[in-house]
Amino acid sequence: METPLKSLIEKFRAKPEWQHQDPAVRAEAVLRLPAAERATLIAIARDDQDPRVRRAALRKIADPAFLAERAREDADLGVREEAGTRLAALAIHATEAAAGEAAVAGLGEARHLATVAKSAAHAAVRQAAVARLQDPRQLAVVVRECTTPSFFSRSRSRATRRRWLSRRWSG
Repeated sequence: METPLKSLIEKFRAKPEWQHQDPAVRAEAVLRLPAAERATLIAIARDDQDPRVRRAALRKIADPAFLAERAREDADLGVREEAGTRLAALAIHATEAAAGEAAVAGLGEARHLATVAKSAAHAAVRQAAVARLQDPRQLAVVVRECTTPSFFSRSRSRATRRRWLSRRWSG
């Protein structure tokens, strides 16, 4: 049974700062949460009403599938961009090729794919990014800035095929 005293106590009971009314306070509190609080961070990144708080939560999350979901589905452009940037960083700095490839699978922006294709630590991750890259301009940038000979030839071959196909189908 709800008594007035019990309601008053509940009202003044301390809530975590990430549940504060002020979004700036929530965002700061989220940045202080440990990455081990994965479920809490995911709930905040998905459900908080303020984009600043959702972006702060994404900075602490390293789950490629969840980041890909947020990059596709969040209502706020800034949150989608933060998720894409985080995915690209995971792909570039992955210690295992499989983890990097999982991050690449979630990328949709050509510029993120091009960045991964040029910078990833693992050749398999760079190749996965090139394979998903559809923008001929970004592919040309990858070819121009490539430093590995075998990767250069594969990227150049793909860029040449893409250019030929675009000319053939455009007119």
